[in-house]
Amino acid sequence: MSGSRLSDGRLPRPLAFLAALGLAGVTAVSVTLLPARALPDLVPPSMSPALARPRPPGATSSAATGPASFVRFAEPGRDQGFDLADDARRTGARWYALAHLVAGPAPCTPAWTTASTPSSKTPTADDAPSPSPTLLAAPEATEDGDAPAEKPTTTAADEPGESAGDEERERALATQIRALRDEGGGAGLVLGGPRGRDLAAACPTPEGLAAAYGAALSRLGAAYLDVEARDAADRPAVVRRARALRLLQQQRRLPVTFTLPLHDDGLAERDVTMLHLTRLYGADIATVNLLATVEPSGSSPGRMRRVASAVRAAVRQVARVQGLDGPADAWHQVALTPVLDDAADLNETDARALATFAARNDLAWLSLRGAEPEPAVARVLAHTLA
Repeated sequence: MSGSRLSDGRLPRPLAFLAALGLAGVTAVSVTLLPARALPDLVPPSMSPALARPRPPGATSSAATGPASFVRFAEPGRDQGFDLADDARRTGARWYALAHLVAGPAPCTPAWTTASTPSSKTPTADDAPSPSPTLLAAPEATEDGDAPAEKPTTTAADEPGESAGDEERERALATQIRALRDEGGGAGLVLGGPRGRDLAAACPTPEGLAAAYGAALSRLGAAYLDVEARDAADRPAVVRRARALRLLQQQRRLPVTFTLPLHDDGLAERDVTMLHLTRLYGADIATVNLLATVEPSGSSPGRMRRVASAVRAAVRQVARVQGLDGPADAWHQVALTPVLDDAADLNETDARALATFAARNDLAWLSLRGAEPEPAVARVLAHTLA
């Protein structure tokens, strides 16, 4: 053995090289055989281990198609007499946001809110909302985590005679949405809102939540989902919804928008954090729609300038959330929805100022909520981005 070593105790260079190769091979095998749970330690704490891997092939961008120009807001559950086809003929609208879908009486089942649905801020003792009778299929998560086939669930509200009218209205609404689509428009479903329990809180798994969303989309033929989130502080629900949206966007072309309240300095920090989390967990956000409460007509001058200033602040936030180079690239991913307490709060002059602002900055779309303005005001906004 002494002949194979140098006088100072070192191995000859050829033997040292072979030993190094052997050590490298053993190390590689050892690393390969490490338990899988040892790997997340290599992922930064701020990132989900699942997102450390590239997104699986087949995921589609939510920006493929979606609402444009002017989006008319409607609440079929609260307005039982709402006729989409008649409204579209009367107003010329081609895009609609249909609100609001929340958790129904059956677990993880979407249903429309009604006038009797309690506020989401003041839940009942058992945290059960009073939505309309369940109109949509009630999916349940399978044990293997895959989105299950849609199947209806019978509830007390689904007894013959009580739900026949609701089912008929649903079929009529689906037919009218298809007609809109044939004309180059469409309708989206607004999730959440100020009443009832959010589906993201009611469904225990992302797979079950994705199935609930998918059932509603397929049943009505809706073109996009709008999340009117009031649960930014509920991180588990936010993450569950993001994962569910990602699952759906891997399966279909699905634009997803978020509708959030606009403040003087832009979006609330908790809402910005929610958007960041949604993106972090893999969901694409096509547009952020800003709910801008318009000051009463008797307020101090500069009401529309103050709205514009708040929008600019929000655009800067959206640019950071979306990872864009700067605010200039984010304007087309922002929409604006003035909210009126009184029809007189927005006159034609105000509407033209908003319309000019929207067109100059290439906003994604405009909408209106609250009090119904004068027809001339609505026409100004409806034809701005057409």
